[in-house]
Amino acid sequence: MRRFGPWSATALVVALFAAAFALHVAAGAADLEWLFLAAVTLIYLTAAGLPALALLLTRSRPPRAWWAAVGGLALVLTGGALWAAAGREVEWWLPLGALALVLATSGSIAALAGGARRLIHTKGWSSNSSPPVR
Repeated sequence: MRRFGPWSATALVVALFAAAFALHVAAGAADLEWLFLAAVTLIYLTAAGLPALALLLTRSRPPRAWWAAVGGLALVLTGGALWAAAGREVEWWLPLGALALVLATSGSIAALAGGARRLIHTKGWSSNSSPPVR
């Protein structure tokens, strides 16, 4: 899999978010409920999972400024999605909900990815893996 720099990886995930957003608008206009729901799911995954998804695509350790920028962007995008779901009304729980979703989604993605990496390396499925340590 090709790896990107931290900022390029972030731009790629944001582009996926934008594509999901455009798809949800088009699906809503075409009255395709199943496609609309799939697009909304992708919106939430790319918004709340932004830090973990971008980190999975990076080839190097991100700088400290990256963490603040990507974390803040994930909170804004997720908060915006929650705001839309709340009927475009500002509610007291939106910041807390955005924080909870970003932590839960990014944490889950990171945990699943880490588990998958360990499985691949311990089962010898990787082309450059060493034998499992006993």
